[in-house]
Amino acid sequence: MLLLSPIIVVMLPFTVSQTFYYSRDNIVVYEYEIGTVGTYYFQTKNNETFVIEENGQFGLDEKRAIYHLANENGASFVEREMVK
Repeated sequence: MLLLSPIIVVMLPFTVSQTFYYSRDNIVVYEYEIGTVGTYYFQTKNNETFVIEENGQFGLDEKRAIYHLANENGASFVEREMVK
C-alpha cells in the first residue's frame, strides 16, 4: 500500500509500515545508477530514515507524485546519480 498525500504511508512486504510527513524539516533523496532502478531515502529532522527501492509497481508515476508532494509541502527533494 502506498498512500500519496501530504503523508506517505508505505506498507513494505508483509510486516513493516512507515509514515512520512512532508514538511520543510524533512528530505527525500532519490539516488539512481544509470541503467538500473533507483532508491528513495526518506529522512526526518530527527534523522529517522526509511528506504524504498523502485520496482515494477513503484516507478515514474510514483516518483512524480513524491516530487510534487515534497515541493507542495516544503520538503526537500534531491535527485542524484549514485557514484561508485
